[in-house]
Amino acid sequence: MKKLTYLVSAVLAGLGLSTSANADVSVSGSSTLGYTAAGSETALHTFGSVSFGLSTTTASGMTISTGAGITASTSSAAGADDSTGSDTVARNVTGWDGLKFATSGSTIEIGTDVALADGVGDVSGVASDLVDVGMASSDASGAAVPKDEGAGISISTSVGGASVSIAYVADSSVDGDTVSDLDDATTSGASAKVSTAVGPVGVTVAYVTHDSASTNDTESAIAATYASDMGTVSVGYGSSTGATDGNETSVAYSMSLDADTSLSIGYGTYNTGANDTTHTELALSRSLGGGASIFAEYINKGGDTTGSETSSFAVGATVSF
Repeated sequence: MKKLTYLVSAVLAGLGLSTSANADVSVSGSSTLGYTAAGSETALHTFGSVSFGLSTTTASGMTISTGAGITASTSSAAGADDSTGSDTVARNVTGWDGLKFATSGSTIEIGTDVALADGVGDVSGVASDLVDVGMASSDASGAAVPKDEGAGISISTSVGGASVSIAYVADSSVDGDTVSDLDDATTSGASAKVSTAVGPVGVTVAYVTHDSASTNDTESAIAATYASDMGTVSVGYGSSTGATDGNETSVAYSMSLDADTSLSIGYGTYNTGANDTTHTELALSRSLGGGASIFAEYINKGGDTTGSETSSFAVGATVSF
């Protein structure tokens, strides 16, 4: 991170520009090398990202920020069983999807990738998406709305000891696009989320609505977290109506085995209509220092699934710059 920031400063200085007289630019990156095995389907994965953060402060003290990135992400088995040998890894340029305005403890975001407060009730996802490659899909998705982001506005602030976020999406058909045709939008959504502490327990509640021409969707969720010297326990519950009539209950536990090693366990039950699915996840990570770490992950899916492989594990290393 520091080396990349210094590089940006050197480039600007070489162009005759001073970083102290211009917007702040930060650059960070990460790279992951991993191996996955889901039954007989094994694969080697290499992917990563570079992220650019840009911000400036106006004369009145308001901070305006945005960001962009370059990513290569693994969303499938990367052609491991593909006779054509095609590369199915997604390579994308992300960001430039709006601006954030922060002042007096409040932040307003306006753009085409404004997020609704979907998924608060699912806390079981302790493993990364990498371990899910090549696995069976769940027939039950639990609580969800059809789209959870789009073109709109969100406001985040503090009220007393609580953090409050309110979002409105006028067009949920876009996802970080450079333009949204608002007057022709046929789907929209809104959400509210409140996080606070009740004694030693952190509590988050959320409510989401999503409307289309034919369906009105809702999602309600709550999650609680308790941390002690023995580790951190999280529980969550969510339910939804509309296109996805379902519910979910989940729990997660994480602990430090030593100063550099952590273990996390997650379990969730998901119901959609007549389908029921369970997820069990394990994640073990050890820091090597210098931004490098190694990991081992496992996931098992039970109940109603589509596909033959219901268990998978992943091992690998990640380096952050």
